[in-house]
Amino acid sequence: MTSTDYDSSGQSYYGETMLHFMDLRGETSTIVGKKEGAVSAAEWLPNNNDGFIVIQGKMPALVTWYSNRAEPMFSFGELPVNGIHVNPFGTLLALTGFGNLSGNVYVWNLKTKTLISNFKAIDTTYYSWLADGIHMITATHYDRLKVANGFKVWNYLGSLVHQQDCCDDSQIQLYQIFPFDPVDRFVEPTLQAGVKGKILCQEPVKKYVPPSLRNKLPEQSKLIKPPPPKPSIKSLSNHHHNKSKPMETDPQVIKEKKLKNLRKKLQQIEQLKKIQDE
Repeated sequence: MTSTDYDSSGQSYYGETMLHFMDLRGETSTIVGKKEGAVSAAEWLPNNNDGFIVIQGKMPALVTWYSNRAEPMFSFGELPVNGIHVNPFGTLLALTGFGNLSGNVYVWNLKTKTLISNFKAIDTTYYSWLADGIHMITATHYDRLKVANGFKVWNYLGSLVHQQDCCDDSQIQLYQIFPFDPVDRFVEPTLQAGVKGKILCQEPVKKYVPPSLRNKLPEQSKLIKPPPPKPSIKSLSNHHHNKSKPMETDPQVIKEKKLKNLRKKLQQIEQLKKIQDE
């Protein structure tokens, strides 16, 4: 894999990466993915003639399994991952999304090319398969992240087997972890056909929350009743005017007022007719 500090296409500030393939006969070729973007990771499979796996493209990146002739064999789809981890026996593949990603872990059966489990290991700065080939360890190193310092052990089904936290009160800080790797102590594990572990539902994109603010209840907003609107000068004057003149309730007086208004309108009509005749 090659990288440059300058992107000739002008699409990235971080340069560009390319993946070149060369066999023992000296024949070379360039691996060109189907999706635009940089190559995040590339890893050979441990068994002979099994090929290699490449993560390439913008997130979610495209994960592809290539043969020893650099020919695409299988696509794992587009996933939010940037790491490739194969167990010691070459039977299980873990695709991980750590760093600036949300901590997804996808475990695949390489023999059947099926997804076994998908879980999250957030705030992970270190990942490794254990020697038995069915357990994995994730850790948060103190020099990388001061929050959630400690390590966790998972099985390939996505279940948390053990968790060790380094609390602030204990003054224990985990800077590095070295899993014990005995030679030839374990045999290749037998995987049941069609076995399924924990599968996360696809969640909507959420706003990023810093680790120090996670698991804290948001403050409940208080409902403040707005004050009543202040009366205007016009409404006050109308209110005062209406208050100073009580309403007339005598029917005879009301009738006389109506007749008076009617006579006034008739007079106005007569005046208009005279003006038109002139």
